[in-house]
Amino acid sequence: METLNLVPSTLVNDVRNSLLAIRLLLFTTTCDAGENSSLHLAQAELLRLEALFQDLSYLDSNRGK
Repeated sequence: METLNLVPSTLVNDVRNSLLAIRLLLFTTTCDAGENSSLHLAQAELLRLEALFQDLSYLDSNRGK
């Protein structure tokens, strides 16, 4: 938990905004391109990043408790 204190709360918001932008770009690219294996890899990586973000968000919301 000590490490979280080194992470500014604004970073959590920046990561959230970046993930939303990536999700939107992947969605529109997928709609335009149809099936594409590199898109599937990117979507899998996005899911992994979103899971990490949820962990970071949870830790941030419990900061100092």
